[in-house]
Amino acid sequence: MSITRRAFLTTNATLLAGIALDAAVPAPAGAAPSGTDLALYRPVRASSTAYAPTPATFATDGLYEVGVRGSGWRAGAATDPQWIEVDLQAPCGIEALVITFEARPGDPEFTSGGASDVNPRAGTTGFEILSAYPTTYDVSVSADGTNYTQVYRTTAGTGGVATITLSTPATGRYVRLTASDRANHNPLGINGIQVYGTAPSHPAVTGWTDFGVHTTPPPALTVAADGTVPLESGWALTYDARVGSATGATLARTGVDTSAWLPATVPGTAPAPAPTWPGAARPPPPPPTAPTTARRWPSTATRPPAGRRATATTSGSRSTSAPAPPSTA
Repeated sequence: MSITRRAFLTTNATLLAGIALDAAVPAPAGAAPSGTDLALYRPVRASSTAYAPTPATFATDGLYEVGVRGSGWRAGAATDPQWIEVDLQAPCGIEALVITFEARPGDPEFTSGGASDVNPRAGTTGFEILSAYPTTYDVSVSADGTNYTQVYRTTAGTGGVATITLSTPATGRYVRLTASDRANHNPLGINGIQVYGTAPSHPAVTGWTDFGVHTTPPPALTVAADGTVPLESGWALTYDARVGSATGATLARTGVDTSAWLPATVPGTAPAPAPTWPGAARPPPPPPTAPTTARRWPSTATRPPAGRRATATTSGSRSTSAPAPPSTA
């Protein structure tokens, strides 16, 4: 199961639910070379970060999709150069990379609208991409995180999904992408970094989008007499970021594996409201509350001297004064 960064924050993701079903997760656009993604869930650091919902670690969380549906990292400054680096946590043979940028040619470019600093999004439609892809960038590898060797460079980047096959495999633990020129004035945005090759010794790792594999199948489908499916039948959940172009009907077919979905307990229907038709039993009225007395200074009363106290009825018709109670201090 997975959920996109922006969908998670804005609750705009389409939730898909299945009962005794699942679908194989379609490969993302620009499918990666065969093999294991050595960068998946690995630690990441970057030159800058825009704000909390765009951390560098989102570049290796498995949600590699172009546009706002993918999660990813966005640089904190719209300046060049900017870089992002993955720690593979062991020396690896690096043969290929797949870089998924948030933006691509033809995307509407975000501009502030020029209204004011208070509302920088005035005049926009909400469909603009708030990041840029790099037109010039390079990839370097390092064994120690200090000394780097450039293994790839382009001056004709087009965003979207870029599959890079190295002419000569490289060896290193750290893989860094550095962008030195962008397609527009927005900050650099990268939704995915995948690294492919060999890892002789690679520690196990997991991430926030990894919910493991579940061996217990979902409960059997229960169909009511009217043809509906009660909520309490039991559900398995996934999110639109992982189903590609699959439809609800496709996902709901029998016999599809749900082991990678998130098991969920969905409560049944809520109790019906109390009847309101004539003659129906009505709930007892609430118990009466004790009357309260408002105390105030009547307009005609004179405030007593210090050490005295005054009380007044709510009608303001009279006031009385009495000695103040002795101090208990």
